[in-house]
Amino acid sequence: MVSKKTLAKLRKLNLKKYREKYNLFSAEGVRCIDTIIKSGINPVHCFASLDTKNYPFNVSLISPKELNKLSNHSSPSMVWAAFELPKPKKFVKQKINIALDGINDPGNLGTIIRVCEWFGIKHLICSQDTVDCFNPKVVQASMGSLSKVCVSYLNLDKYFKQNQYCIIGADTSGLDIYNTEIPKNVFFVFGNESHGISKKISDLIDLKIKIPSSGISVVESLNVASSTSIIVSEIYRRLNSTQK
Repeated sequence: MVSKKTLAKLRKLNLKKYREKYNLFSAEGVRCIDTIIKSGINPVHCFASLDTKNYPFNVSLISPKELNKLSNHSSPSMVWAAFELPKPKKFVKQKINIALDGINDPGNLGTIIRVCEWFGIKHLICSQDTVDCFNPKVVQASMGSLSKVCVSYLNLDKYFKQNQYCIIGADTSGLDIYNTEIPKNVFFVFGNESHGISKKISDLIDLKIKIPSSGISVVESLNVASSTSIIVSEIYRRLNSTQK
């Protein structure tokens, strides 16, 4: 039996200040929660509104009305959990390094985190004005990949000036990625959905790249999550081809 006080506290996890205050973040859905648990993170609280015998983890039964109050969705999942926020980790250079500058949309960030896990990128850095990775909508879009990809929030301008990286920016005015040689020891930067890469970071960019269109499309640009997926896939392909 969960107390009203506990439910009232957990309801507040939709807001960043309360996630930080209680050191918790929430997740919804069997698949998402199961993925997080399988990564070695056990839930502090886990609730369901239906018979729990078919779930691959232990949950407490609560009423649909109570679960609806916890949910961040208009059509709530049947299971909800709260996990401890992971401790910050120092960034370690990888084969593919990604930085996000001012990403606002939770769905985009969640998808990019999922892409990172798919391609074995274990750490992602973000500007301090990028949406919080523990926003419930980000957690949901990542489908649990957030438990396998560390996300750090940094002053990108300061970080890049202190570290010797070649900075490559994704930009519609850049060079065709498929016909451009990419140096080693680089950071790929992807910018805000509406405004692109900020001026401070743009001034530090050594090379701009783009994904060429068919030439007949009327679409001005790709969604940032789609751009990240395509560029990371191409870089991953090149790395694998040189190792064979």
